[in-house]
Amino acid sequence: MGDGIDERAADEQADEQADEQALLEASADPPPVVRLDEFLHTPARLAILSLLSPADNVRFAFLRESLGTTDSALSKHLTQLARAGVVRVVKSEKDRRGRVVELTDEGRVAFGAYLAELEKIVARARGRAGT
Repeated sequence: MGDGIDERAADEQADEQADEQALLEASADPPPVVRLDEFLHTPARLAILSLLSPADNVRFAFLRESLGTTDSALSKHLTQLARAGVVRVVKSEKDRRGRVVELTDEGRVAFGAYLAELEKIVARARGRAGT
């Protein structure tokens, strides 16, 4: 009966050593640091860009209603995004009082790069680093 206990203890010790070795090997070559664009990463801007990305342009009122925000708060974020060259706000051709918002070419590239970095983080968290 003592032999079975000794064998199990030896097996457990071997498993622990294998786990320690695997951790050492993994930590010897850490994954590259992923850097998110902090300007785009704020929740409000991220929400705005997520609504703009699949469209050519979006009405200001649609953004406001979708985000559940005020005109002034949305205008503030859009002004910051426009100054950075990420979006363009123009008067609507259909409704002279209305405004439409669109991603600039630079904004599409920047948001695409942001999403690619975010996807790397998600893949790593799900154990699929390098995929």
